[in-house]
Amino acid sequence: MVQVRTLPNSVALQHSTLEQWLRQLPMELDPADQERIGRAAEDLKNSHGAPTVATADWAGESDPFAVGLEILQILSELRLGADALIAGLLYRSVREQRVTLEQVDTALWCAGQQSA
Repeated sequence: MVQVRTLPNSVALQHSTLEQWLRQLPMELDPADQERIGRAAEDLKNSHGAPTVATADWAGESDPFAVGLEILQILSELRLGADALIAGLLYRSVREQRVTLEQVDTALWCAGQQSA
């Protein structure tokens, strides 16, 4: 069976639209996890123009933010936790070195970090 997912346009995505999109995910998130995922998505969106490392495969032609949202959608259908959703969201950008592992480790939305 083919399932069509509605993903927001990553270029035009505004914070309120992202919040609405997160609320319609197939799993219910507690407010703290929804906020963490939202912060991670905002950071990812802001890294969109960062230099990238060529991956020499078909994936280099797609938008890592849109791909991250699609992965997040799929993982939420599997009812995985917030940390897994964030990892899926960031995977492509970390792979292309738009976001470094050091940035992930120190981010407020990272597991184990306290929000201010």
